[in-house]
Amino acid sequence: MLSAISSVLIVMLKELIIESSTLTAVTDVDRKKIGKRSKQRGAEEERTVARILTEQTGQTFTRVGNRGTTSADLISDEYCVEVKSRTQATPLLIREAQKQLDIAMEETGKDGFIILRYKDNGKRTTWFVKQIID
Repeated sequence: MLSAISSVLIVMLKELIIESSTLTAVTDVDRKKIGKRSKQRGAEEERTVARILTEQTGQTFTRVGNRGTTSADLISDEYCVEVKSRTQATPLLIREAQKQLDIAMEETGKDGFIILRYKDNGKRTTWFVKQIID
């Protein structure tokens, strides 16, 4: 019985070795290219957000750039801004809240924003969310 199991395991192992040898490994060069492109996309998003905020607020928002520090991505006379960009869809919670808010703003003729409150590591946190461009 044990030799039969051993034979099956050896065959499976050989198949696994053959399959893994045909896989393309991600090299350090590939990782550097991916990292460089990711930084470029981040910088592009920061410039776009700086332009949008400048147009929307009348304040000049300037991209600080990556200096290897933990400083904000954008600054103005009054604000510092950290820009996060995702290629995934907006979370459902925010989309649903925005739908409700759009209706309320239309009914009242007032501007609005979303406040998110949730527990983070046992502590309640509060976030301000405002869609500034469709």
